[in-house]
Amino acid sequence: MGRECTEPELFVLGTGQNDNIGDVVLRREYFDRLRAVGRLQVYMGAASSDFLDGLHLHEADVVHSSFRQWYAAGWSALLRGRSAWFVDKPGELSLDQQTFSRQVKLLPLIIGIRLRRGQVLRLGLAMRAAESKYLTSLRGLFRLSTLVRWRDTSTTSAFHLGAVEPDWAFGWNKTGPDALDLDRTDIVVTYRGDRDLPSDAILDELRALARDGARRIVVVTQVRRDARRSDDLASRLDAELVPWPPERSLADHEDALRAIYRRSALVVSDRLHALIVGMTEGAVPLCITDRGEPKVARHLDAVGFYGSTVMVNESSTPLGEVVGRQITRRAESLAATRNALDRLDDLTAQLKTRASARRAGGLVH
Repeated sequence: MGRECTEPELFVLGTGQNDNIGDVVLRREYFDRLRAVGRLQVYMGAASSDFLDGLHLHEADVVHSSFRQWYAAGWSALLRGRSAWFVDKPGELSLDQQTFSRQVKLLPLIIGIRLRRGQVLRLGLAMRAAESKYLTSLRGLFRLSTLVRWRDTSTTSAFHLGAVEPDWAFGWNKTGPDALDLDRTDIVVTYRGDRDLPSDAILDELRALARDGARRIVVVTQVRRDARRSDDLASRLDAELVPWPPERSLADHEDALRAIYRRSALVVSDRLHALIVGMTEGAVPLCITDRGEPKVARHLDAVGFYGSTVMVNESSTPLGEVVGRQITRRAESLAATRNALDRLDDLTAQLKTRASARRAGGLVH
């Protein structure tokens, strides 16, 4: 009864991509930390049972597949005099009509929560691109938040509010003190399937890494829709392929990938969360592209790991040297990852403080 009466109900937007390991990892960590503050009422939309299983939801969590029911539950809590918080969805923020319409639809509930001295949290978001007519309008709506933390280094300056904190996936950090000393020979490669195949220059250099037998290239699929791209890469690189079989659950595939990352020296990818999950297992991240890929750099700069991205057409250093140098940065990568975990712990402590202040009758903005 004590938890019911004194701790807030957190109305969380939690929808994600059903075939994406990264979406599960960051949401699972996010939900775990939010539970330290209050009971979760999570809108998950049409999430698959496989996706929900990967989140490790608790029996006390209330999961809504209907937005209308989730929204009504928020108003019901307010009308019953309960302490209620709104928690926005972490991840990529599209500055478009759909996002603007959704934020306007949420506005009455957010105002109601603010009037009842509840918290409005936007934690772990990052804009996709700043060139949008919706930026100014969304900036005004986001000013109703009580706490804003962006997961990259550029969204803060565009919105003119909030601060930078690491992506929530860094919180799932299981690297031990021996991670630096482990002998790692594998190089993991995984690329998005919705972009062009990496150029021959990139593939030739990656292939050369394994030519003398000192390194082994392993191609993995971290997002199920990238399966065909992984097949192509494994064939072009003459590399071992770790596919995502249809019968393998998301949770089991995550375990399989983590085991591979734990024995890998380097993860080469343009998938942000392939790099982050690799970092939490002790591998060094490297994004190699033929064109600009600012997303990865903005997010890893946010945790103090600079120089994560190389565009081959703009690099004066031979790609082989770039890869060789990156492999030697494991201590630097581990330090950034552990620093990210500490910062997420500090942010979680701030949330607990806000909940405690509300129970004591204080007002925290």
